[in-house]
Amino acid sequence: MCRIFQAAALAGLLALFAAPPSYGQTPEPQDGQVAPTAQLPETDHLAEAIKQTEAAIAAGTSGQDSLVVEYAQEALMHAQAVKQERSSSSPNLDAAIKSLQVAVKQGKAGKTDVAMKAAQAALRKLQG
Repeated sequence: MCRIFQAAALAGLLALFAAPPSYGQTPEPQDGQVAPTAQLPETDHLAEAIKQTEAAIAAGTSGQDSLVVEYAQEALMHAQAVKQERSSSSPNLDAAIKSLQVAVKQGKAGKTDVAMKAAQAALRKLQG
């Protein structure tokens, strides 16, 4: 019985080391081949700002006051990243950033209803 377990363990180890690379790993380049470069996904900061703003509004609607601040801060970070990426200024983006700042400030002060209204204003500006 012990030999059966040893044989099974040995077979498992062999299968593990003899298996092709698993997902997420890049195989070593063969002679004459160039190693592939890792492609990192680019973050769409505008889409992420919209998503986080929507999450802040949803959190406030469901009574999760602390999450309103958390999501509004994330949305603010992404909105500011959009502003840094763009060479020209956008009045809608500037207004959205100001509204998100209000949402964070009011949310931290415990005024969730005011924070949600500010987040809703920011969402309209981000989408417009």
